[in-house]
Amino acid sequence: MIAAKKLFRRLRSQGDGPRRAPGLALAERRLEEAQALRPELSMVNEEPGRRSAADEGRRSQGVFIVGSPRSGTSVLSWALARHPSFWTSDESDYLLDLYGSGHLRTTYRTAFERSDGGWLKRQNVCFAEFAAKLGLGAERLYDSRSKGRRWVDATPGHTLMIDDLMLLFPEARFLHILRDGRAVVNSMVSSDFDIDWASDFALACRTWAHYAQLGRAAASDHAERVLELRQEQLMAHPQLELARVFQFLEEQPCERSVELILTERVNSSYGNVAAGDIRRAKDPKAAPPNPWRFWTAEQNHTFSAIAGDVARTFGYDVPEGRARPSRWLGRFRQSTSLWAARFIPTAFGPSPSHGSSGRLDSDGKDSA
Repeated sequence: MIAAKKLFRRLRSQGDGPRRAPGLALAERRLEEAQALRPELSMVNEEPGRRSAADEGRRSQGVFIVGSPRSGTSVLSWALARHPSFWTSDESDYLLDLYGSGHLRTTYRTAFERSDGGWLKRQNVCFAEFAAKLGLGAERLYDSRSKGRRWVDATPGHTLMIDDLMLLFPEARFLHILRDGRAVVNSMVSSDFDIDWASDFALACRTWAHYAQLGRAAASDHAERVLELRQEQLMAHPQLELARVFQFLEEQPCERSVELILTERVNSSYGNVAAGDIRRAKDPKAAPPNPWRFWTAEQNHTFSAIAGDVARTFGYDVPEGRARPSRWLGRFRQSTSLWAARFIPTAFGPSPSHGSSGRLDSDGKDSA
């Protein structure tokens, strides 16, 4: 502002009238633009390198909902958003690209360990301060959209960088939602999403196990900042579970949040016919119980081998893995059972035309 005024006065002193000094019109325009922005600029401390104490001390108490994809992160975020103190929107992802996969730590280490010293080392900037100051910008971005309410971000991928998020957002709280891995894997491979685990059963198993262990570790190591809850308990007893959540977040309970859990499902993998149906809210009562009962013996073996130990650690009743059946034997059992179920209904239950699913459980029997 001061520099623009000096330039304007210097140019003007060279004479008015038809022989306007070169650049005078540009200087006038720049000064007018600066004066127009003056109300906005007055909100910023004009002294370089300083921030007000109020701005420096105020950090957002946002909420990150973490957990494996298909675990219920979305429905929990929208339930919280029914509360007058919270606001949510779509998954963000950008923090993963900026700071995930160890980028935050690698960037700090590279700059701090420069052979000539470097700015971070000379200014004695530790990693925690480095991360917190970078996170301040992201906080302001969230705050600019949440309109004074506490923002909620339910990006599942944040589970992979939860330790760094705690440093980036030192006042944020985290909710880790855990769901039976079999239900998660079944939902993954039924989602029809354009992502690798949606078409790879084994990868879906590994993905759930990895996310679940990271979330549990964070909840165990940082109980004051991370609350773990079970998706099954949330669906069965939403009032009790949400009361626990709101107590952890130091907010009053909200019946509208409970109502959403009782009446809607978000991003569900059941009841989908058209391509976009997965985004349509559905009746929770229509959700099929224990959908993994329709898995083949091969799928049961794969889940048990990859994720069974993790699931049992969390208390889920997953049978010990059995020997992998040969492909020939598996096909023989399946074809034999299907034939028997169709032509001998009195011995094997109703035929497929009378409501049987035609799918087999791990014993080769019809599971309907």
